Amino acid sequence: MIHLRKGANNEDLLELNRALVTQHLKRKKICSRAELAKETGLTQASITKIIAGLIKYNIVKEVGTIDGKKGRRSIGLALNSDAYKVIGVKISRKSFSVGVFDIGGKHYDIYLEEIDVVDGVRNTIKRIKNSINEMLLKYTNIVAIGIAVPGPYLKNVGKIALMTEVPGWEDVSLSEEFVNAYEIPVYIEHDANAGALAEWWFGSYNIHQGVMVHILAGEGIGAGVVIDGNVLQGSHGIAGEIGHMSIDINGRKCSCGNRGCLETYCSSIAFVKDAVTGLPNHPNSQLNLYTQLTADDIFNCAKAGDEYAKHLVLNVARYMAHGIANIINAYDPDIIVISDIMSRGGDLLLNEILKILEDCVWDFIYKDILIALSRFEVETILYGAAAIATDQFLKNPSKFL
Repeated sequence: MIHLRKGANNEDLLELNRALVTQHLKRKKICSRAELAKETGLTQASITKIIAGLIKYNIVKEVGTIDGKKGRRSIGLALNSDAYKVIGVKISRKSFSVGVFDIGGKHYDIYLEEIDVVDGVRNTIKRIKNSINEMLLKYTNIVAIGIAVPGPYLKNVGKIALMTEVPGWEDVSLSEEFVNAYEIPVYIEHDANAGALAEWWFGSYNIHQGVMVHILAGEGIGAGVVIDGNVLQGSHGIAGEIGHMSIDINGRKCSCGNRGCLETYCSSIAFVKDAVTGLPNHPNSQLNLYTQLTADDIFNCAKAGDEYAKHLVLNVARYMAHGIANIINAYDPDIIVISDIMSRGGDLLLNEILKILEDCVWDFIYKDILIALSRFEVETILYGAAAIATDQFLKNPSKFL
């Protein structure tokens, strides 16, 4: 059974039970009214009333008959996913992307643009808004906008506390710039949390309940923690900010003021910097052929057998493994999914992480936990931005009607 919260009083009972049904349909894809009643714990009469309303507003549709127990056939129900669309926006240090998705996770349009730091934050925001506006003109039935931003993101005040190597964002109220700029709801979330929601709702690991940690390993390092479908926020909205968890108290100085932060060893920026620093000692490495080395170049050379590149991948995997060991001890998750640039290290990276973790965590935990790489074809965080809006739609359907 999927354990979702039911309404607690007369005022919010119907809306919460609608949410219970829409979330269940998102999970099950197709099921009958009788199955909904059994799985949600609601009465047949409540299900009949809720489904009637959801069909009226085109959120749910009947999809023919399905086989039930004892050979009985019932009318199948499914979310009318393509009737409602959302816009997802991913903002990162070096680029932004805007995409249109439906609430089933299908993507229709994606636009990517590079960010030049010298252009300034205000110009970047203007270009993002222009891209959003173009999507709003191009597509109908867009019910919400989700925006994923790098952390630490102070959700309570709507500001990014720090964007490493890109100054100026900490002075901008994202709520004023985006939430107040559109007639449809706009939701802003830490990118790691957004990626966690993407894995929860749209991912290939079929997570229904329990604790999932999504590690965003890109230009920065962050984690999103989802517990039974709800994101763990923390009192300031920065729970899961593992990039600034120290793994060496005497280590590298971080821009946050701490020393030995995981981000200073495992981000794609640190990964490339370490590679370039060590290149003079490896004149035979294929990495010397690149004028502007990227993390993908290192991964590709490692897969092709370049020994220095392989050394770099194994080294970053060891640091990442020790950070993950701390995450396991802190959150006791059922599954950890690693995404973004550093996940492109593939099996070489993952196998080394698993090897280190086998010695770092208790055996009974290691054998039960699944640690895997994200499988999204489209960028996980852009999917996550769409998932932010989809999550709100599924949990508050009448708010969007």
